[in-house]
Amino acid sequence: MATRVFSDEELERLRSFPPITRAELIRFFTLTPADVAFVDPGRGRGPAERLGLSVQLCILPWLGFVPDDLTAAPPTAVARLADRLGVPAGMLGSYGRREQTRTDHLQMVARYLQFRDGARIVAGSYSPFAATATISGTLRTLLRAITLPHFDAGDVAYTLRNYTTGFVIEEQAYLALVSTGEWNPLVDALASKADDQVNGTSDAVAILTDDRDMRFFAGLTTILTGIIQ
Repeated sequence: MATRVFSDEELERLRSFPPITRAELIRFFTLTPADVAFVDPGRGRGPAERLGLSVQLCILPWLGFVPDDLTAAPPTAVARLADRLGVPAGMLGSYGRREQTRTDHLQMVARYLQFRDGARIVAGSYSPFAATATISGTLRTLLRAITLPHFDAGDVAYTLRNYTTGFVIEEQAYLALVSTGEWNPLVDALASKADDQVNGTSDAVAILTDDRDMRFFAGLTTILTGIIQ
């Protein structure tokens, strides 16, 4: 006979939401611009889907799992997300009527969080640690040999590190769209509009192509032109 590890009460606690503190509310239920883009309505998602997806996106890092009944999520947390997305908080009750929708969204969230947290690790590598200072010192030494006299090699190193971090974070949106098969249809739809405001700017490189090397080196060229010899 199998031995029960948890009582019914303990299992119920594990399936439900605990009280949330103000610190947890701010830490786990604050959507970044990249997070908002992840649930963007431009991908054909209605307000209920956007809100439900964002709730799953925030709950998974908070609890480590997503309870079955999302409508029981802390009202203050749901209201915070709804306000950020500009949708009624009550729309959460209409989310996930098809179980497959919630399952698909949870899988998307898990993939997205891998990219997002990977980007945060890269950003964290620029924290004030001894190894970071060593890398920064090496980069400054290399840059001094090619930086024009009226520019500071330390400023150039700082700019390059921030550009690289930003590029990694921006890549998360691209990789998430590719993984769900949404990238090409979105690009085709945007290109078909022939929007001169988009197509007439160099930023179209970042929007309309998936040539990662071209995008990265175009940014480097823009930063370094006139700065290095």
